[in-house]
Amino acid sequence: MAKDASVTDIQQVSQQALVPIANPEEQARYYSLGMTYMSDNQSIIPRDLAGNILFEESAPVKPLLIIDPVAEQITTISTLRVLDTAFQYYKFPVSVNVEPTAELDFDFELDSTDIISDRYIIPTTFDAQNQPETYLRINTSDASTWFKNDANGTQDSGPRRLPFVGRDQLELGTYTITQNILDTLRAKNQTLKFTIKTQFTSQNKTQNVGFRMIIGRAMPESYRASGFLYEVYTETKGPLQTNEYPILELEYVLDIINDAAPYDMYEINVVSGGESWVLTDNCYWRIDVIDIPTTPLLTGTIGHGVYSFSDNSRLSEITNAGSTSAEIFEQVNGQIEALGDDTGSQG
Repeated sequence: MAKDASVTDIQQVSQQALVPIANPEEQARYYSLGMTYMSDNQSIIPRDLAGNILFEESAPVKPLLIIDPVAEQITTISTLRVLDTAFQYYKFPVSVNVEPTAELDFDFELDSTDIISDRYIIPTTFDAQNQPETYLRINTSDASTWFKNDANGTQDSGPRRLPFVGRDQLELGTYTITQNILDTLRAKNQTLKFTIKTQFTSQNKTQNVGFRMIIGRAMPESYRASGFLYEVYTETKGPLQTNEYPILELEYVLDIINDAAPYDMYEINVVSGGESWVLTDNCYWRIDVIDIPTTPLLTGTIGHGVYSFSDNSRLSEITNAGSTSAEIFEQVNGQIEALGDDTGSQG
């Protein structure tokens, strides 16, 4: 291997090359730059198709493997340009500001009630013209074809579940207390509060029409004859009020300690005394996790029962055994009156 190569050496190598030697002008440029070869110029160093340098051991003149250093030209102008750019962003002497590291506390608990609380709504449907349909037919107390509204004239009667939609429902329109929910609430001494609102209107604008909203409960795993559920009643043209769009509201707290079991399933049922609708965009069912109350509520019970119900309506208490009811409170213009054990509910 040669440290330096003369013009004669270059010419000897080029005579053995597979490709003719570079033209004189190209050679002159190599010499002026202090270079004696270009690695990919086969007229100087022959290579095969893969780019490997070719050597012939039997050749009378051995080819030279020439390695030259790379030369760079750095001008004063380019150096000053680099330095001028650098000093636009840096100042000397350099100072370093060190801020204290904040103490991060990663010892936190995830709120397990996030998977328990919810707010149910009745989704809005759309007709063939893509117009919202916010009037939903509800069943009548007496047998009629209103609720089914089919071509066969099928009759039906009685309370029916509202199609509330929420998270993790086992059935449409229901809230289910799973074993995990029950264990979590009892361990934290908490319970559930249902806040329910519905609004109605009737096709009959001349006569009084009554409406009932009822908390229903199915107990597939553990049936209990004890405990109470509730309903509220109002009307359009009666002693309670005159209103073509009456509202029913109820705040109800579950007895999570003494009257709850895994897979108890709650629902909201409604029924009317005439052909009527529920206004879906004004209805909701909110489920909140609260601490178990320690003071008597509206019905006189401690830890569960009714917090409040809507103005111009009547509250009834329904026993699970036989589903009998007793009207216990009436609220007119914000004044609540106890009704004792008068039985029956209009509708």
